[in-house]
Amino acid sequence: MKEPKIINQQVPVLLENMYLINPQLNSIVKGIQSMARRKKLTVRMSSSFDEVTGWCRRAKLRAAIVLSYSKSDAADLARRFYERGIHPVFTNMQLEDTAYPYSCVTQNYRDACFCLVTEAAKNGAKKIAYVGNNPDSYTDQLRFREMMQALKENSLECDVYENSGNIKDCIESFLKRAGEYDAVICANDIIAVLLVRRVKDAERMNIMGFGGMEISERIGGFATVELDYFSVGSHAVELFALLSKESDIGNVTMTVNSRVAHGGERKESRGEDVKKEGERIDFYDDGEVLRTTALENLLLNCDDVDRSILRSLLRGEHYNIIEENSYISLNTIKYRIKNMIKNAGVSDKNELLELVRSYDIDLN
Repeated sequence: MKEPKIINQQVPVLLENMYLINPQLNSIVKGIQSMARRKKLTVRMSSSFDEVTGWCRRAKLRAAIVLSYSKSDAADLARRFYERGIHPVFTNMQLEDTAYPYSCVTQNYRDACFCLVTEAAKNGAKKIAYVGNNPDSYTDQLRFREMMQALKENSLECDVYENSGNIKDCIESFLKRAGEYDAVICANDIIAVLLVRRVKDAERMNIMGFGGMEISERIGGFATVELDYFSVGSHAVELFALLSKESDIGNVTMTVNSRVAHGGERKESRGEDVKKEGERIDFYDDGEVLRTTALENLLLNCDDVDRSILRSLLRGEHYNIIEENSYISLNTIKYRIKNMIKNAGVSDKNELLELVRSYDIDLN
């Protein structure tokens, strides 16, 4: 008897809406969608636990994919899924304090951390600042554990600056003691970008980050380890399909390797002042964080033609000049600009150009 194929089956995905602005999460979603298309599966996403489990019950699905929940929520979700007879596949988090069954796809943070720490040690660093660690994030805690081990094995001192929501306070606390450190490792590339834009001597500070965001290569000023979030999403779908076909398989853990560290051309920072006295703003509500993630989402969705149009607009060229020089129809130019405005989360073309100009990025 032939093994039944899974065709046109749903892939239920539980996704907290507040994380949709996160570029890394969007890369995971793209990986999910890409692999689902290859397997002829239909992705259905919702922030409602009841809706997702309802889809599973009606379609008689054994598993569901879970994206980006905090440390405090994840263990409880494992219990709730278990009570409804559903096996959760977590992305980018690995639960260590739950007895309930689950599977996961995570990054190989060990290699990524050792890559950054080794790079710092080769440059003569003796004391490192680790900036932006979020104690309520599973992802941050996985990285933090491996980072501390890498530092220990390289005999390097380290001070940790935690981000419990207010990234401005975290960065300001570090800057008061910045002169004490030979290198700075940021918990993610967003924090690295904010730090590079906050200081005038980014090159001397030897700033490094996690994530390999598109903006990291184009803004310069720090090195980063490129984490393959797209593959996390695609492997999650493969794991979902495996669990759906093989009912006797229990917990499965998959690890995605990081890529080689890279650093963009170092540029002088604009040194913008991002702090207002007495102001407290949660991380994902912080204006600079929102602008950085908006630009990253724009860059992730731009191809060579889009970047060419952007360069022309930044030079002040009108649509008819762009049409003449690029051999692209006027309707196509307008359509692409409309999509870029949408991807950047801005209101119009002027806001789009202002966003790109404010980061002084390389669009070549």
